[in-house]
Amino acid sequence: MEFDVVYDQTDPVAIERIFRDAGFRRVTVEWTPAQVDYFRPVLPLFLLVALYQRVVRALGLRRLAAYLVVTAER
Repeated sequence: MEFDVVYDQTDPVAIERIFRDAGFRRVTVEWTPAQVDYFRPVLPLFLLVALYQRVVRALGLRRLAAYLVVTAER
């Protein structure tokens, strides 16, 4: 059985809002832009992505996160 995958409201800001709207409290969303390991075999891409990640992290651009860890209490 297959279904369409929809990536909607998956950034840290939206995820935190969804959890709070669902009645959770003490919602903490940890995020990282880290995905550089995928590009390790191709050095120029690896360096470019590593630079991109540093910029995203330095500017705190949470909406560009690659991975999230959500901790919340009900």
